[in-house]
Amino acid sequence: MPDSKRVHIVDDDASIRDGLYRLLSGLGYDVTTHGSAAAFLADAQIDRPCCLLLDVCLADQSGFRLQQQLLNIEAGVAIVFMTGHGDIAMGVRAMKAGAIDFLTKPLRTSELVSAIELALANSCESQRVRLKQLQARELYARLTPREREVLALVLMGARNKQIADALESQEATVKVHRSRLMRKLEARTLAELLQIGQQLGMSAGVIGERGRGRHAEGGILIARAPTGDAARSHAGGNQPSAGRGAGMTVRSGGRARLDVDVHAAVGAGDTRQPRVTG
Repeated sequence: MPDSKRVHIVDDDASIRDGLYRLLSGLGYDVTTHGSAAAFLADAQIDRPCCLLLDVCLADQSGFRLQQQLLNIEAGVAIVFMTGHGDIAMGVRAMKAGAIDFLTKPLRTSELVSAIELALANSCESQRVRLKQLQARELYARLTPREREVLALVLMGARNKQIADALESQEATVKVHRSRLMRKLEARTLAELLQIGQQLGMSAGVIGERGRGRHAEGGILIARAPTGDAARSHAGGNQPSAGRGAGMTVRSGGRARLDVDVHAAVGAGDTRQPRVTG
């Protein structure tokens, strides 16, 4: 059972609000009722794990609009829709936007409780993930620009020698940077470092050695696994085009250079990783 028992009810029908309040309070839930979307946004503590029982049709705006508002501010509120006149299309719309369930009135207690428990579990997990991400970003802010470059290549699976070649540095210097960034990120093992990378949105990629891989051409290839258009481009034997999805490049074997600040986008949802090529 989830740690949180907080349930918000948003319905413009007072009789339904009162009925649900009595039912759920009797079952041990911490229930708060709101007569409109505006009242919910003004009064509810949405920074805590909670379930929102939301009527589709409200006097001031639709439940779908409130759902979108909560998504826009990344509130992490788990929504269970309820309606007296819904249809399949409405249910599909709600679920595609992340609703936990779509119930029709009159509500059956067993279905309602099951949906609430699932919503609370989902909300608690979402908050746990958000807190981990926030902590990871705070730790990441401690790193120097060079430590961030080294981190990106470590997460891509590069060895110290490869990183030194890519950054025109010495292997001993890279080892120092790795030790420092591990300490600053409070990571004791490589597995913990990879977890922090995932929390930062920096996914691990695939490695190609010298002379191996489609684009290695005698250099070092470190690239994330291609997806979407990039995957289709790779499948056709072509380089991904510049722009989103094309990745970022660091060249070794001669003058190494960073084409892009590989971490400028961390925190903005951009998960592109550096590619080291010859």
